[in-house]
Amino acid sequence: MALPSQLRDSPEYGGSRGGETVTYKYRHTKAAWKGDLPEYNATRMDGNLGTVYFQSWVVRPDENEDDYIYLDLTYSDSPDYIGRQGKEDNDDLYLPSSTTFEKPLEKSPNYLMCWNYNLYGNEEYEKVVPGWASSAKTEVNADGSHYKWAKESPGDGWLLLKARTKPGIENFLAPTVSVRYMFWHATKAIVEAKLQTVAKLKTPGETFGYSGDWLVTGVQVDEDGNRYRGTVEYLFAEPADPDLYEAAAEEEEEEE
Repeated sequence: MALPSQLRDSPEYGGSRGGETVTYKYRHTKAAWKGDLPEYNATRMDGNLGTVYFQSWVVRPDENEDDYIYLDLTYSDSPDYIGRQGKEDNDDLYLPSSTTFEKPLEKSPNYLMCWNYNLYGNEEYEKVVPGWASSAKTEVNADGSHYKWAKESPGDGWLLLKARTKPGIENFLAPTVSVRYMFWHATKAIVEAKLQTVAKLKTPGETFGYSGDWLVTGVQVDEDGNRYRGTVEYLFAEPADPDLYEAAAEEEEEEE
């Protein structure tokens, strides 16, 4: 296509995630231009970037002369510049995070009754600390007749045999792990389908070494450039109660 001489501020160089660009600027008569444009990825030589590839164009009216237009032709240093500018179908990203939350001492895998309970003995029968007092995990040996675990004195007739070893502590900080899964797709319905997985058991494509049950706690759909972005929040929920949570349908699982 025939082009007039470039404007004085042409060419203009720039760059972005996609790579480096050069924009050539022209002032053209409407009659002479006729809408002619290079084919996408057509090449030309640039004095600074070498071979460049046509990517986009902009036409602006000349506000001073109705018979003229301004034409900008933008080239990049890569033929896949547009693809690198935005996300593609099936692009995805997994981001792990962890924090803590309070759990009752009784939920600790190392829990002992003596941590937060006193052991009392019926003064008619027991006045010596039994051997199992420091290792008991349940009340099985203290049925309330001879021994009793209690936070406070059961009353008259009971002797304090062993005081709790962790007074004032009823909870502990336990770790919780979550994974944020982000993916992109041009079809909105495919992204929106993830909404059906909320509050269901579903394992993310990456678990970062945590094996067990995962629960979907939230899904969000947004527009992101040339694609729709889905954000799925997973929480490691081992073990999850199958009476409360059902598994997500198999067809809703993303490919790993």
